Amino acid sequence: EKGVELTTIPQNINLIFCKKQKEIIAEIDPDQTVQVITNIITNAIDAIDENKGTIELCTEKTDFEVVIRIKDNGPGIKEKHQKKIFEPFFTTKKVGKGTGLGLAVAYGIIKMHHGQIKVKSNNDKKKGETGTTFEIRLPLKNIENNR
Repeated sequence: EKGVELTTIPQNINLIFCKKQKEIIAEIDPDQTVQVITNIITNAIDAIDENKGTIELCTEKTDFEVVIRIKDNGPGIKEKHQKKIFEPFFTTKKVGKGTGLGLAVAYGIIKMHHGQIKVKSNNDKKKGETGTTFEIRLPLKNIENNR
């Protein structure tokens, strides 16, 4: 919720926030997790641009993990770029619009928490609806503390 609160959502974008469970308690750094969420939401806003769009942020808990999905209906990420998006300084944005560090930082934060971050995207209208989904999986318990 804090990640959504800290992000300015333009009027042309409908943000849907869904929680499968009322409250999820996990041993994670809340500030760093908020940074990951705001980075991904900001990228989704930039991708949707001035078009009418939707961003859906859903959270749920399994027996061992917190799962966060952030989905947009933007133009999608080209397949050739999907393997590079977590690399530092890789960006498809115009000069002056991005540094290519947001997703690299997000990736580092998730890995530091012993989690996973994956992307699924379609940019080909012939294959169906375009858009991108980021799925973040974080363990409920801090692995370091359980050794």
